[in-house]
Amino acid sequence: MRRTTVRLSDDLSRRAKDRAARQQITFTQFIEDAVRNQLANPETLAPGERIVLPVFGDPAKALNWEDLKRQIEDQEWADDMKGLGIKAQDHDASA
Repeated sequence: MRRTTVRLSDDLSRRAKDRAARQQITFTQFIEDAVRNQLANPETLAPGERIVLPVFGDPAKALNWEDLKRQIEDQEWADDMKGLGIKAQDHDASA
């Protein structure tokens, strides 16, 4: 085990000690757990850094914003009609 000096703000140190006490662990155990958890998580992105999300299905069939908005409006309309006890059939939000 290695002894290390870490500088923390007074507020951060107090909050960490309070949390450790509530968890009934030592301050050292709390700090070790916090570092372990941080290292276990994937690295966060730098500000402005972009990520590439996977795409599933046919990109040619992807919805654009207008299509998505129309589908949401259609669903909201159907939900409103259902709430009124009316069966929604073939509603066209653009009509």
